[in-house]
Amino acid sequence: MGNIIERYIYDVIRRLPEKDREDVENELRGNILEMIENPNDDEEVKKVLYSLGSPRLLADNYRNYSPLISSTWMGDYLYTLKIVLIVLGSIGLFFGFIESIQNIEASQIVLKVFEVFFKTIGNTFSSMLSGFAIVTIIFICLEKQSEKKDVWNVDKLPEIPKKVNLSISYKSSISGLIFTVIFGGLWIYLLYFSNMYLGWFNSDGDWVVDQVVFNLSYTRTFAILFFFTLLADVVVYIFKIKYGQWNKLLIFMYSLSKIFGLVVLALFLTGDLISSDFISRISTELSFSYSEVDNFINSFKYVILGLAALGNVVDIITMYFKQFKYL
Repeated sequence: MGNIIERYIYDVIRRLPEKDREDVENELRGNILEMIENPNDDEEVKKVLYSLGSPRLLADNYRNYSPLISSTWMGDYLYTLKIVLIVLGSIGLFFGFIESIQNIEASQIVLKVFEVFFKTIGNTFSSMLSGFAIVTIIFICLEKQSEKKDVWNVDKLPEIPKKVNLSISYKSSISGLIFTVIFGGLWIYLLYFSNMYLGWFNSDGDWVVDQVVFNLSYTRTFAILFFFTLLADVVVYIFKIKYGQWNKLLIFMYSLSKIFGLVVLALFLTGDLISSDFISRISTELSFSYSEVDNFINSFKYVILGLAALGNVVDIITMYFKQFKYL
């Protein structure tokens, strides 16, 4: 019956703030064991647990505040709220990003980045606020309609979930930082000097760029913006090394860096990136029309952007669902 005792304790402490769980767990386990004379007697163990009452109500005794949602429902309310906020926040992030990309009003590149970034963040928080309101109203209604007598069954106690490891590997953080700096720096260097390395080379064996792929002024502007995305990633890695485990601040920083990087990438791909001279050269060499080559390039850019957006959203959702129970 030891498992039932532990499940009972878990059902109590999961409704409490994280900072109080360890103390309550130790105190409650000690009290239960003192009340049981024969731990091998299943009926005695059940009798003791029933005498303590519902885990939901017992958790009330360890709370010292009176929120809008009563402490009786607070544990379930917070659990449901976290899930809803993660789901609606992710949906708002994805569709807010797509909508903001399609309706840019600013003319300068830097202003475009800020416009898309803040519109995306604003839409995400708006979706989360709607979810907060809906869940709160539902739980207020449930509380008013629920019976005062709390009926529960020992045999239906929830199973204890496996503890998620919140620690972050020091070696992986160091290697990730080095990898990010090297390849991020290389990418920025290539953008800034794209006229020297990226283009259609002549055929006389001198390896001189005949037609550049990118518009140089455009890529140099974005080289500066990509530097800031690189800086954001480096800061996140530094905090990973500092804390050694996931926490709320680190998750928030990680999410913002991902969103900012995605916004910069989106504007980079959807703007005047490819040189018209290069498109003309490709169409001539491959015997395609200018519009055919241009449409193919645009389609390819949007495929890359879609995969990047989907990958970032899935990454953020997965991280939150793995960590949110324990933060």
